[in-house]
Amino acid sequence: MSGWSGPDGALESLSPASGAVVLAAHAGAWERGVRELAKRGLRPLVVVAPWPHLPRTQRLVARLRARAGVKTVTRGFAGWRVAVEHLGQGSAVVFLIDSTLPGRRGRRALPFVAWSIAAPDAAVAWAARQGAALWVATAQEGGFHLQVLRCADGSMDAAQQDMNCPQRQLADRSVALLREAIERLPRAWAWVRPMAILCIALPFLLLSCAPLQSVPMLPTDPQQWTLEAEAVRWTGYLESSMQVTFSANRLRGSWLEGGAEGDFRGVRIVLAGESSEPQGEILAASAQGRWPEGPLQLNQVSWALTSSVSEKISEEFLSGSVPMLLWEGGAKLSCAGCVLEQLELGGPARGALRSD
Repeated sequence: MSGWSGPDGALESLSPASGAVVLAAHAGAWERGVRELAKRGLRPLVVVAPWPHLPRTQRLVARLRARAGVKTVTRGFAGWRVAVEHLGQGSAVVFLIDSTLPGRRGRRALPFVAWSIAAPDAAVAWAARQGAALWVATAQEGGFHLQVLRCADGSMDAAQQDMNCPQRQLADRSVALLREAIERLPRAWAWVRPMAILCIALPFLLLSCAPLQSVPMLPTDPQQWTLEAEAVRWTGYLESSMQVTFSANRLRGSWLEGGAEGDFRGVRIVLAGESSEPQGEILAASAQGRWPEGPLQLNQVSWALTSSVSEKISEEFLSGSVPMLLWEGGAKLSCAGCVLEQLELGGPARGALRSD
């Protein structure tokens, strides 16, 4: 299995006496991924939903996993007891959280890719009580990325949860990371729905009933997906060699080649010279359109510039605000005559976008 990133940092957070709780989804080659954990000496245990109508198949899958050093238990009191013992031995317990539906026993609903799933509040709270590390395994090209979720104080101490580390915040963050990874690489998850539909529809097909004809296939083109991403960040350069950093607290829209399109919230644009010395920033409450090629309309805009950004702007106008600003791909800014129009940006931007 190649393409793993982050395992060294994840292993540093692991305690020999408390193990790790891994939150994952049915994305990528996840069965090979959990075998990779076994190869790294983590003795993983997978907590799965029961298959009440396929007991033989479930036992067969469990035996195949066991050959690779992966243990399997089903959800329920008996499974939890085994998981507690396993975690106490410094091992990893894996939860595939995209198969848990909301609405039962007060489970919170969180948006996922094609539907809502139950928030993994119980798994996060259990990890905190056991003092275990909390990891999220997201699919990437050729492998997975392991990310450690930590409290504000860097711990997973259950006694500090209410003040420093709300469990809901960690649960929401884990689902957001998994969702964003799938939206960036939809083919890693797109097989799940067609396979499930085929398994459900096969008996009907044998009875000359074809429900597949009325079920739309999941689109695999990323531009057809509506995504919700947090902590969006783009860094690049304009043709004038000015360095630009664009960030947004939240995006609802779609990924583009080297950028994104949609509704941005909490926007910040930082301008810097060739030496990376900051020359000013532009803030906006929201923005709609495309970044970086534009057009992008920014709303409720304010700015704070340094005297080095342009000789044309006098000192009294280095800060100010306007209701609306139009970013036209780095070629120019339009704001009904405000001083930002005097900035010599030079031309289109080039760079890379990511979401933390």
